[in-house]
Amino acid sequence: MNFTTYYKLFADNSITFLLTFSYKFFRGITHNESSHDVYEDDAISMWQFRGIKYGKIPARFMQAELNEEFENFTDYYHYGPRCPQKTRLVRLEDALIGIPDRFVNSTKEVFDELNCLDVIITTPDGQDKKSKLPVMPIVHVALNYRLGPLGYVGSEELRKELGNINRGNYGLRDIVFFPIFLSTLNILTIPQNLAITWISKHIAPFGGSPGRLTIYSESAGSVCVESQIHSLLPPHFHRAIMQSQTMGQPLFSTPQSIEAKSDIYNKLKENIGVKTVKELQQVEWKKLIEAYGAIKTGSIELGMIDDEFFGKDWRTRFSFKDQEGESIANKTPPEVMMGNTGREGTTEEILRTYHITIPAAPVPASDRQLTDPNLADSLLTILENLFFYKGTAEFIAHAQAHSKHKVIVRQFIFQQRNPLLTAGNFTISQPMFWISFIFIGRRESLMIL
Repeated sequence: MNFTTYYKLFADNSITFLLTFSYKFFRGITHNESSHDVYEDDAISMWQFRGIKYGKIPARFMQAELNEEFENFTDYYHYGPRCPQKTRLVRLEDALIGIPDRFVNSTKEVFDELNCLDVIITTPDGQDKKSKLPVMPIVHVALNYRLGPLGYVGSEELRKELGNINRGNYGLRDIVFFPIFLSTLNILTIPQNLAITWISKHIAPFGGSPGRLTIYSESAGSVCVESQIHSLLPPHFHRAIMQSQTMGQPLFSTPQSIEAKSDIYNKLKENIGVKTVKELQQVEWKKLIEAYGAIKTGSIELGMIDDEFFGKDWRTRFSFKDQEGESIANKTPPEVMMGNTGREGTTEEILRTYHITIPAAPVPASDRQLTDPNLADSLLTILENLFFYKGTAEFIAHAQAHSKHKVIVRQFIFQQRNPLLTAGNFTISQPMFWISFIFIGRRESLMIL
């Protein structure tokens, strides 16, 4: 199959078509949030392709394989199924945004364990492979990957039964980014179940540049981003944004040994009442997730040191590197932007909070302090700084000391009001700042507020 010819995008009657893969058609939609209804003088129509399968999962506890099998004509109007996970009365994204119950999306969620690896690509209309737009601010790609026990279980028994590569880290390896700059010969020498990313090979016809990729996320997603940076596998991105969470912090995000993962795995089998890998693979996914929730401690999923994805030296390993003299993204140095968002603050604020919440007083006085309505907020501020700000500082130190490329790391703390409160408080400085970093990546283009 020829992946380098016959790329073309066009639109007709609010339906978007992508012609690619040797005359195979992808058909998406003109997104209903396109701005032509709001800014008539500067209309921007956005095309969106939903539920494009980038990976195939052969079986539970097996690494995904790259999907390159497509029908001659495929509609991508609808979102794909989600990775099986614990269900809630209100979707997490609705709860986080604070959408009133009467406006909450009531669409029934569809789960599929083996068919949940898909991407959603949003791009300005009329783009093609000549556009070479940066991927994130202009061409946006959202991807699904495996969660919970389906993405983070690992054990020595899985290694023995299914092979070294299938011992764990399924979710993290679902989102592995491999270089598009590899020669065909080099591609053939890489194990195919390491998933040369679909995005790196096929973003061009959507108008995206494979050499201008920025990966980003926040909280647990930020840990996934940093996992790619510290991975033993080479990435093909050269910019990354991590918000509010880093690896290596107590309880939250330190990769576990295979021994620790094996202990969780054995407890999982015991809770369900099975003895073999095959039996565990056949357990209904709802029962598997329920049992996993009963035996697992902590709220964040942890990767595993397996010497395939993570090595023991992961803290000091930075996987940005050149490919046969052709460096990533036109020989610009790799860059990482880290931000403490939400309620996090600086070390000076920690010191000020310390004197407020821990006074030199007898125990009865401290008991009285516990009734102070401001105390919970003060203690939360301390914890946020210890778990988030501390990790940011450690990442910067390791990047400067151990990265071959001397990765440029910039930290920004935004203190302006929430721009979503009222029209009077609205400002575009912050969103424009993020776009400037991704699009240009130049120091003089950045703003600190």
